[in-house]
Amino acid sequence: MKYGIDEKHVKIIGRTLTDRGIRWFGASGSGIDFFLKARSAKLLFDGDDTTLGNTLGGPARIAIYMDGTKVRDFLLTEPQMEVTLWDEKETEEKVFAAKAAKTELAPPTVQPVRITVVKLSECSVSLMGIEAVETDDAAPGYGGRGHLEYGVYNRTGIDNTSVSGSASFIISVEEATRFSLNSNSSVTVRDGEATLVILALQPSREA
Repeated sequence: MKYGIDEKHVKIIGRTLTDRGIRWFGASGSGIDFFLKARSAKLLFDGDDTTLGNTLGGPARIAIYMDGTKVRDFLLTEPQMEVTLWDEKETEEKVFAAKAAKTELAPPTVQPVRITVVKLSECSVSLMGIEAVETDDAAPGYGGRGHLEYGVYNRTGIDNTSVSGSASFIISVEEATRFSLNSNSSVTVRDGEATLVILALQPSREA
């Protein structure tokens, strides 16, 4: 499945622009950061006009880190580039081949991996576009927690005037978890009130 480069799935680093489903990064040091637990993972990159021969300062230089270790350092030289991070189906084939040859090779495991993609070149040296993270099934996330894209802003002035608000979201909870509410304020707040309505949705059984 393909997952878009948005705040639901990744942490955005630096200022970006989204155009026709592609997240564009210009400044050096900008990029994305996320965690992923999947048996296969790919990144789908898009290049700007420099990949078509309209050279300004050369193609964008990109680095990919996995758990803090740089694993790729390359130039974005194609209009569209698919970068495979790992594919454990291929690893399994190597394991079976190793067993047949009676050699040792650790079996594949599926562990959460932190992936960081960083544009190394300056903004004058073309752009880096990322279209999606493609995995076998699992969605990327940040910090191991679901992303809630809505909040309620309550205070509107220094005279304690405020306005009520509401937010709703749907989240898939596959195991027991803890729900908490956080309040941020520039002044001391001694009390507050929140009304919660929690509805359990029955998954569709239709094929």
